[in-house]
Amino acid sequence: MNMIHLWSSLARLMDYSFSELETYVGTVQSALEREKEHFNTWLDRQLSGLDEEAADERAELYAEDFSQLSTTFPDIARRSAFLAIYSTFEYWLLALCWQVQKIEKQPFGPRDMKGDFFGARIYLERLAGIRMARKPDWQRIVTLREIRNKLVHEGGNVRRGDMKFLTLVNRTPDVTLDDQNMVTLTNQFCIDSIATIRTFLGELVNDLRAKFHD
Repeated sequence: MNMIHLWSSLARLMDYSFSELETYVGTVQSALEREKEHFNTWLDRQLSGLDEEAADERAELYAEDFSQLSTTFPDIARRSAFLAIYSTFEYWLLALCWQVQKIEKQPFGPRDMKGDFFGARIYLERLAGIRMARKPDWQRIVTLREIRNKLVHEGGNVRRGDMKFLTLVNRTPDVTLDDQNMVTLTNQFCIDSIATIRTFLGELVNDLRAKFHD
């Protein structure tokens, strides 16, 4: 396989994987909205014909169900989707590094440097001369990583004294904290994250294609 075909194939595979994730995010969102609509229609039938007091008492019986469909399940779905998105990003980032390792016939890989994320950055800088930190979307990528780490390592819980992360939340669109100080993401955040990652990885592939093209 020649180099041009190699990088083009990798780019197509990456794009396909993120297209699937984008479809998944939209499908789950639509399914949750339909389920909530069906529940509301069913509840309206249950309350039909009751006086106000009786209707309030009956509705209270299903308050938890309403809360799950309105808040809990969407929150779980968005966090899960975002973690899948970020995991896919790191997979492809490492895949690009491993391809460089193969081309350069190096005995060491990105994980020998400094972990997956920063190891990949150092690896591509040293072997391909690509400075990831100078790319326009770099800071956004770092922000996504910090949110991912908060979800994975602390369950999304933000301590009141964690000023660094609180500042991150304040400056990041579609990321908020609920009344329990838990990270909450919107559906748009997931879609925008996919777009950012696609752009970032696409630029990396173009840089590698320019560096390794023979």
